[in-house]
Amino acid sequence: MELIKAISKKSLYLWTPVFKKTWPWLVFSLGVSALLDALVGFIVGDGQSPEASQLRLGLMMMSLALQLLLSALVMIIVNNGCQAVEMNRTSSVLERFTEFFKYIVIETARALPVILLRFLLLIIPGIVESIRLYFIPYIVMFDAEYQADKVDALERSREVVRGYFWVTLFVLILLMAASMLGRFAMMRLWDVGLYAFSLGFFGALCIELWTYTAAYSFYIELAARRGKNGNSISLSGTSKS
Repeated sequence: MELIKAISKKSLYLWTPVFKKTWPWLVFSLGVSALLDALVGFIVGDGQSPEASQLRLGLMMMSLALQLLLSALVMIIVNNGCQAVEMNRTSSVLERFTEFFKYIVIETARALPVILLRFLLLIIPGIVESIRLYFIPYIVMFDAEYQADKVDALERSREVVRGYFWVTLFVLILLMAASMLGRFAMMRLWDVGLYAFSLGFFGALCIELWTYTAAYSFYIELAARRGKNGNSISLSGTSKS
């Protein structure tokens, strides 16, 4: 409970200043995501023919890939914003974006076969492993030992989660449910009218930003409790060269 309170306090503290730094990117990401969802529904419709089903599947896969890319982009930008606020810096939220993105892609590509193999064996081990490796992007951005090539990102993520698996599962379910609820409400309000949709869009945007600041706060709190704050986590924005 103490950990949850610390996450809530930090995430709410970060929300307003980070919003000021990142709102254009949040609007762009959520707007594109909403447009993709609407486009898939409009093009495919309710057709039940094999051709319509194949088209629906193809468009859904393309939409998912683009939304995952947008999610990674916004996560890096929001994390940079959170770090800048905590360190009282005025640097751009795009600082070292290319470097961070490169290594997040590399480490995530390393993690995917590990997760997929466990999913093929049994579903639950795959879910467990995906939760244990959830913090890979945060390791890339904030772990000084990883940036110095002293630790492996996958092993460090497992280490951070160790002893906090159930708390991590609870927090991730909460963040996912909040994001899905905000997006669902936004899309449902589209049928009501433009004004209602605009309110829903702003509400979904606020929730979306909170999920990012909460995830950042969660990682920092967990890492600090593992005794790595100050020697293994870099808050200086440095990255691997």
